[in-house]
Amino acid sequence: MKQDIAFLQRKASITSSGAILLGSHFVCDGFDWDREVAIVTHIHADHITHFERCLGVYDFIFCSPETKELLITLKGNWLRLRRNLIVLPYKKPYTFKDERITLYPAKHILGSSQVLVEDRDGIRIAYTGDFNLPSTKPISTDILVLDATFGDPAQIARCSRDDIIDRLICLVKKELDTSSVCILAHRGKLQEVMGILSEMGISVPFLCAPDIYKVSMVYQNYGTNVGNVLSLEDNAAQEIIQKGERHIIFHLFGRRLQLLPKEIHYTKIRISRWGTKEPYYTIADDYYIVALSDHADFNGTLEYVRECKPKLVITDNYRAGSADSLATEIRNQLHVEAKPMP
Repeated sequence: MKQDIAFLQRKASITSSGAILLGSHFVCDGFDWDREVAIVTHIHADHITHFERCLGVYDFIFCSPETKELLITLKGNWLRLRRNLIVLPYKKPYTFKDERITLYPAKHILGSSQVLVEDRDGIRIAYTGDFNLPSTKPISTDILVLDATFGDPAQIARCSRDDIIDRLICLVKKELDTSSVCILAHRGKLQEVMGILSEMGISVPFLCAPDIYKVSMVYQNYGTNVGNVLSLEDNAAQEIIQKGERHIIFHLFGRRLQLLPKEIHYTKIRISRWGTKEPYYTIADDYYIVALSDHADFNGTLEYVRECKPKLVITDNYRAGSADSLATEIRNQLHVEAKPMP
């Protein structure tokens, strides 16, 4: 068995710069000089840090159709001219030399992918990217490179996603009675919340910065009802602000709150992936945190591994999370060899 694990360990790794190396030829969400083909699993910043570098070196950079459109939206239309940024539809294998790659959907943000590499020895090597459960279907594999965002055993969701959504909707409706609302979140999560509120009949205008608006239009083009959304550059949006009409503004978390319209008081609701112990926090009279995660919690992560039935698990110790704890629990609870990297 030890000899088998040593053999498998040579087929996947995570570098000190966060590149996920699968098989002999492929690198995911990073850059490595010794690789020939890159894969972008989704457009969050910690997964596209080396994207431009990949463009200048690799002949093949694969991603889902949705991820390509989002990359073009974020980086510029010049990307449409790049022949090496190639759409690979889900479940459509591509053979490169002696290995085959296939992308599978992951429930995280629009276009998120899992990656499977099958090598010449018949070994299956999978990378989850970021994912949520139960909406993501696990991949049967020999080697699993695993997102460790909620790798701590204490990070267990205390109530269901549906309950959290119900609380969010009630909170937004209540606050709209007395003020406009500012939703603070990351890309993808902003658009998800637009869709949730729209589907629940909240019909006040949704305002956002031009770049957020453009991302929202990609979501809309791929089937998400993002509601009555307007760019802050539009005259209609400025008129809503000047008249003091109720609205919801969607603001990218990490941007300065001073960029919000100064003449409007907003109740702020931060949508966070953290806080699995409690789904809802009150920070101040006009500031709340709602823990609507787009990652599997600890139990969901273990369940994913259980269904994959891997022989070796590598937990991602480069990106935020608890890779050491997760590897320990996989060994102890599932009796599967696991190690954090890098």
